Amino acid sequence: MTLRDFRQDFNKITAKITDRVGTIAGEIADQVASDLPSPRAKRLLNSALDFLRPHFLSLGIRVVRLSPRQVEILVPAKARNLDESGMVMEGVLTSAGIEAFKQLWKRNAPEGFFENKITSFQFEKFKELKGDIRLRCELSDLGREAILAELHKDKCSRADVQIHFFNHEEQICAELNLKSELFLKEMIDWK
Repeated sequence: MTLRDFRQDFNKITAKITDRVGTIAGEIADQVASDLPSPRAKRLLNSALDFLRPHFLSLGIRVVRLSPRQVEILVPAKARNLDESGMVMEGVLTSAGIEAFKQLWKRNAPEGFFENKITSFQFEKFKELKGDIRLRCELSDLGREAILAELHKDKCSRADVQIHFFNHEEQICAELNLKSELFLKEMIDWK
């Protein structure tokens, strides 16, 4: 065996460490920011932390609900997420939608080395993207079980999902259609 054989395991471990460090840094920053008395000092600290946090965390995106069937994410209307006209940028919403889909499949991932690759996406806007935006991504029980069965049988499957974006009035203001390929590589059990 060579070091090259362990490259995927090493990449997975470093990704987990990076996620943990980013989460811990965000929690510490939120605690420090909540203890500051001055709103100006809070804004200054948050602006500085936006450059230090991982990009996804600096957007202020927050997971509101996460279950094996559904994920809901809040995209705040903060300056970094808005375009010149004060609307939430489509790119930010697309990134949040892709992250929601990946989080959902992390919760449903079978045993082994699971990989989720986005092959295409299409974003469609119906209304103005003003204010905080919530997105919801759901997997039906039947669809999830069919994909998992196909993964166990063929080690690969395709998944299509529709993600809806809601404004503050709970109206659908945009939609993201994602297509992905899912792969499963079973790991050898060392005893």
